[in-house]
Amino acid sequence: MRRLLLLLAALTLALPIPAQTNLRTTLRQLQGHAALNGAEWGVLAVRLGGDTLAALNADKRLVPASNVKVITAGAALHSLGPDYRFLTDLAYSGKIVDGVLKGDLYIIGGGDPTTASKTACATPMTQLFAQWKKILDDAGIRSIDGTVIGDGRGWGGRVPCKDWSVEDINFYYGAMPGALNFYGNAQDFTVAPSDTVGKPVRITPFFPDAPWMIFNHAATTGERGCGDQLLYSASEAGPFGRMYGRFAIDRKSKVEECINHFPEYTLAYYFHNYLAENGLPVSNAFAEISPYGLIRRDMFLYDDGEPAATTRQMTRLGGTQSSALIDILGEMMKRSDNFLAEAVLKAMGHDTYGRAVLDSALLAEKRVLGQLGLKTDGVIQLRDGSGLARTNYASPAFFVQFLRTMACQGEYTQYRRTFPQPGQGTLAARMAQADPALKKRVYMKSGSMNGVRCFCGYVTPADGRTEQTIVFSLMINNATVSSATLNPLIDKILTAIASQ
Repeated sequence: MRRLLLLLAALTLALPIPAQTNLRTTLRQLQGHAALNGAEWGVLAVRLGGDTLAALNADKRLVPASNVKVITAGAALHSLGPDYRFLTDLAYSGKIVDGVLKGDLYIIGGGDPTTASKTACATPMTQLFAQWKKILDDAGIRSIDGTVIGDGRGWGGRVPCKDWSVEDINFYYGAMPGALNFYGNAQDFTVAPSDTVGKPVRITPFFPDAPWMIFNHAATTGERGCGDQLLYSASEAGPFGRMYGRFAIDRKSKVEECINHFPEYTLAYYFHNYLAENGLPVSNAFAEISPYGLIRRDMFLYDDGEPAATTRQMTRLGGTQSSALIDILGEMMKRSDNFLAEAVLKAMGHDTYGRAVLDSALLAEKRVLGQLGLKTDGVIQLRDGSGLARTNYASPAFFVQFLRTMACQGEYTQYRRTFPQPGQGTLAARMAQADPALKKRVYMKSGSMNGVRCFCGYVTPADGRTEQTIVFSLMINNATVSSATLNPLIDKILTAIASQ
């Protein structure tokens, strides 16, 4: 009998501990961890079949950062469809006489956020320009006795979210898309420290070329260890930009990506130059349309110039389309691209209400969530499509409910594939020590800003049974420790969730 009892005890010790217990044990252990002392955090993990694996502060509303993009992507995919495309049109005023366009050429924006951008789903700039020139060639236009005009009137401007930080809106990740965009509405500079503390930082405009801009930089080289403290400010009323702050003497040269307030003008400039270089001269250079509806050729003349033609006064020549929405969403999610997210959100507003301003876009998104059966009033607060606003609030419970709802839609498989996986994009360093076979079954989006670390997504089962798919959300706010201290704890939770 004693030998039998010993054998049973040995077999009991050899049995694997239930994964659900491991997850809950992990969460209990971390609740008292010094790195999370004073932080607000919550976790919810459930199976599509209904089993709750773990729940901790699941209804607590927290700042989700870029996890907002999960909602933006799902709502847009459901309402616009995976094949939705942004349009850009070419039209002209005046008339074509013997191969000469006696009038102005208008590049009319339809919100395409990928024009001349760095994203993989974008048509390369020279290829796009070649398509536009072919439209002119097919119309018999061999020269233009007029102006190339960037027309961004269609989407209600590029007014940023009022809840965004002033520092954010002067860098590329705070640029708001409009009807006509160029290079993510960014202006890149190369910056390098001087060889002496206190001397000016070496700052050179990199791309796009903007010869109309006047830069009055005031950044100085800082002492070793002071890091990158550079800030940028630019005027929307005129071509003035200024970088200030400090850049440590021991820092390497880098590219600082700032905002470009004149993407329509920039696009017209580049296409004008392309035409001239490819045998189609333009007599009167390039321009944009001012907020007053006037053709602005000189950036210093804010309210001068003749009125731009109306749509009825133009003749359409043709147009081009962006990549399909599903490809744009893939880039948006994997790169955590704020610019693409805001453009997609505004597309929902334009498609639903005919207005691409932020308020209409958020109403359109709320309408989609309602159609999906999700309650929003008193449950979540959304201020943008990217998560840049710190006044966005949602709970782990809402994210899990949203993800479960999307899993019941016809577009679920396409939606899930937009999520990055560990080792990709913003998840390059996540779950680095986990089993590679396990990581291949994890689809999740990260969201981070100062003090905020959030993750949500799906873990598909090894046996392929859909009801065993895990849907989860992990949200941490007000964390003050370094990333080097916090990241191992996050990976421990994520790995425990994925290992169920």
